[in-house]
Amino acid sequence: MSELNYLIYVSSGCDLIKFQLPFLLKNSKNNNKSYGITGMLLFDDGNIMQYLEGPQISVNQLYERIEHDPRHKNITKIIQEPIEVRMFPEWHIGFKSFNDPSIKHMEKDPLKLKNTIYSLSPKTNSRAALLLRGFWQRWSSINSAK
Repeated sequence: MSELNYLIYVSSGCDLIKFQLPFLLKNSKNNNKSYGITGMLLFDDGNIMQYLEGPQISVNQLYERIEHDPRHKNITKIIQEPIEVRMFPEWHIGFKSFNDPSIKHMEKDPLKLKNTIYSLSPKTNSRAALLLRGFWQRWSSINSAK
C-alpha cells in the first residue's frame, strides 16, 4: 500500500461553485471513498480550504484534477507531508460553510468536525492542525462579527 499523505490547499471558487456544491460534495464523497481518500472542505463565500488524506498516489491524482477544475481559481497548495494516521478516518468529505445559510443543510455534523479539528491526537501532524484551526477561527470570528 502507498504511503499515507495529507495535502492542504486553498482556492477561490468561481461564482457558480456555491450552486454546484451539492453535486460536488456528492461526487467527491463517492470518488474519495473509492480512492481511499478522507478529509474535509471548509467553505466561505467562494473561498475553500480543503484537507485531503490517503495514499500518496491517490492524493496527488485528486489534487491534479482539482488544479484543472474550472470551478476553482487561484489554487495554492499549502502543504503536503506523509502521516502515520488519518485525522478524519470516517469522513470521505466533511463539510462546513461559514456564512451561507442556504447551504447549511449540506453540513454533516459540523460540531463533530470542529471537535475533531480541535482535539487531534499527537500522532497527527501538528502543522496541519494549526492551519485548519486557524482557518476555522478566522472565518468563525469574521462571520460572527457580521
